[in-house]
Amino acid sequence: LTLTLLIQTGLAVALNMGGGDSGDRDAARPLLARSPLDSDTVLIADSHSQVRLHKKDGKWLLPDHFQAPADSGRIQRLLSGLATAKRGWPVATTSEAASRFKVDAKAYERKLVLTDSGGTTTLYLGSSPGYRRIYARLDGEDDILTLEMGLYDLPVDADQWVDPELFTIDRDTVTAIEFPGFALDNRVENRNGNEDKDKTKNENENKKFILRDPGSGQVDQTRIDALVRAVTDPRINGVLGRTEKPEFHLDKPVLRFTVVRDKGDKRVCRLGRLDKDQGFALACSDIPFIGRLAQWAAQPLLKADRQSLLKNDGEKASSGQIKSNNENSAGRTGDTSTRSGQ
Repeated sequence: LTLTLLIQTGLAVALNMGGGDSGDRDAARPLLARSPLDSDTVLIADSHSQVRLHKKDGKWLLPDHFQAPADSGRIQRLLSGLATAKRGWPVATTSEAASRFKVDAKAYERKLVLTDSGGTTTLYLGSSPGYRRIYARLDGEDDILTLEMGLYDLPVDADQWVDPELFTIDRDTVTAIEFPGFALDNRVENRNGNEDKDKTKNENENKKFILRDPGSGQVDQTRIDALVRAVTDPRINGVLGRTEKPEFHLDKPVLRFTVVRDKGDKRVCRLGRLDKDQGFALACSDIPFIGRLAQWAAQPLLKADRQSLLKNDGEKASSGQIKSNNENSAGRTGDTSTRSGQ
């Protein structure tokens, strides 16, 4: 009897150990059998709307939103995160739990559909058990898993997937920026601060934007650089379309400015104020889309004028005092050195 009991106990332990190894292997395997990085179409939906992203000729687009360029970096981060995700241990397997955790096929927070040349994978994403954690269930399976992800990683608003750099231009290719009443020139300036229009390549020289005809005023380079950033890298928060509409008010723009490129071509941009404080419409002559700028993004452009790029009297006095103090300090140091030498 004792021998029989020992044999049964040994068999139970062996079976449990084997099952544990199998469970561990299952938990450690990739979440998705198909590689998300091979996807050429991504569909994200909630109960009310959806957004579709499609990869064409190596570039991600929003086919249902004016064919606008999509934020490829954001898409890549999403797909890479899914590619490295592991299954982990299921937290539940019942249909009642699927409804409670909002990963049921008829009741979910998000439905994510990935399509490649070989087929489709559907993932239901539900409520969150904690920070950057979300319940998930693969279509056709009962296991309810948890992933390191948030619903904010999966917006269904198409504008949140638009490439924010759609209107970005390489500032090194810009030779001048012309606003009403003033202009900025991208000039070569040597380390001594002397302008030299003829020299363009010298390791001791530095190119920067300079206020054209500053007069007797002292320019504020920090403000100039901030304005150049606003012009060359206007971060849009959406696309309004490909054609102008009366509600964009681009026929009577609140601002018009011109960017001159090194090849001589010009980008003419207009800002139109949208109704109901919805920001501004941005139209540039070399971009086939009309972007939307938030209030905060448009303010540096709207507030720019010649006077705003000059230091005020207080700033000049402070700068002059610092320079004077430095010169006096240097003089005293020189006098001390001279006396020490004597």
